[in-house]
Amino acid sequence: MKKRYAIQVTMRCEQDTECIAIFNLGQNKTFAYDLFARLSGNPDVNENDPLQMEFIEMKNELPLIVDIISCTLAEIGENSKVITRELFKSKLLLTD
Repeated sequence: MKKRYAIQVTMRCEQDTECIAIFNLGQNKTFAYDLFARLSGNPDVNENDPLQMEFIEMKNELPLIVDIISCTLAEIGENSKVITRELFKSKLLLTD
C-alpha cells in the first residue's frame, strides 16, 4: 500500500491539543518532504507551544509524525498560503 502525506495544524488548548486543519498532500514523497522543508517555524518544539504544524506519513491508515515545527499565528497564515499554492500547482500540472 502506498504511503500518503499530510500536514496537520494543531492548537494547544487548556489540557489538550486540538487539530484545527489538515492539508492532504497526496502520495508523492518528494513533493511532501520538499514542501514541509520550505515552511517557516521553529524546529525546537516545546509541548507548551500554542501552534504547531506536524508532517505526517500515513501507511495502512496509521499516522506517523515525521517532523514538527512550532509556529506563530503569522507563520501559520504564511505556511497555509505556501501549502495551498503548491498543492494548486501540483494538481493543476498533474504531478501527483
